[in-house]
Amino acid sequence: MLKDFYPLTPWRHDSVDSVWTAFAYDSKIVNNDLGTNSRAAAVHVNGGTLERCTIADNKSGDATTVNGLYLASGRAVDCIVSGNSGYNTNISGGGVYMGVASLIGCVVSNNCNTSRYMNTPTTVSSAGVHMGGANGVVSNCTIVGNVNYSSCGINASGLAVVAANCKVYDTVIANNFSSNGAE
Repeated sequence: MLKDFYPLTPWRHDSVDSVWTAFAYDSKIVNNDLGTNSRAAAVHVNGGTLERCTIADNKSGDATTVNGLYLASGRAVDCIVSGNSGYNTNISGGGVYMGVASLIGCVVSNNCNTSRYMNTPTTVSSAGVHMGGANGVVSNCTIVGNVNYSSCGINASGLAVVAANCKVYDTVIANNFSSNGAE
């Protein structure tokens, strides 16, 4: 169910890159249930800004990249990503998956990733934040209480950095759990 979400102004078109940019402020994206084969259970941002938004209690099925926020590019500022979960064979993050993007002043908490990779020992999964794009930035965030249950591969419970030139500043990463990996 989408609550308090509205088309935002301004919509901006960058004629140089032919890209539309959207802005979402003070919105709640909660209790969505997505089946299979998608990028995110709740929100997919590819350019633009989420600010002071709550993305919570969303669920996904098999072959989904992330259960909460898929931040391909753009930024999330002062958002809460909490309580998102799913059971997947192809997941990168329980709470947030980042491409070339910025996560600033956000709380990522109590997300659960349950995954089962078949014969892929080098696959990386994370329950909190997965930095999968080069030059991503996590700044002044709190990543706590996330749980990652995975049967194989490389696993992180709080933060996984798997791309070049990513930066993490002034961020608390605490009390996360992984059944097969590190915090």
